[in-house]
Amino acid sequence: MEPVLFEDDVKYDLWLKFILVVSIVVLIALGIMFSVDAYSRDILPEEPVEDSKIGAIIMFAAAVFVLLVYGAVLPRKLFIYRDKIRIKSSLFFYNILFLKIESYSKTKGLPMGNYLSSSTSLKNQIEIVRKRGLKIRISPCRLNLFLEELNRAVEDWEEYQPR
Repeated sequence: MEPVLFEDDVKYDLWLKFILVVSIVVLIALGIMFSVDAYSRDILPEEPVEDSKIGAIIMFAAAVFVLLVYGAVLPRKLFIYRDKIRIKSSLFFYNILFLKIESYSKTKGLPMGNYLSSSTSLKNQIEIVRKRGLKIRISPCRLNLFLEELNRAVEDWEEYQPR
């Protein structure tokens, strides 16, 4: 197992946390509403009981599904190794080899154009331009320290590359 040179959490802006939480809360609230309609009160008078039961099951299942997708897709940690950056979610990881990096820098705002954005902050972003393929944006919690460590790792990597 190769050693991790630097590890950082991913920065999530408050607006993104709000959107993520609200989407789950809405699905759960709809599930509760359908469930209450089916089993006790007739909240939706035109809705048959069986349809309300099915609606409750669908809404609760959708809430669980969305939580699983969030866990699987949203980045959790960023790692710097000797020869790559690794973006890690709960289930998956994505490697960006230094060999494929053309440049990287701080940036802000929404990505426009060809991006693979795992950016979860509008202010705390690093844009990585690859030699081929999509540009990538990441959002480390400690942006300046992450950049310092990345600079150091890339310099060390370049020093030991055969010419």
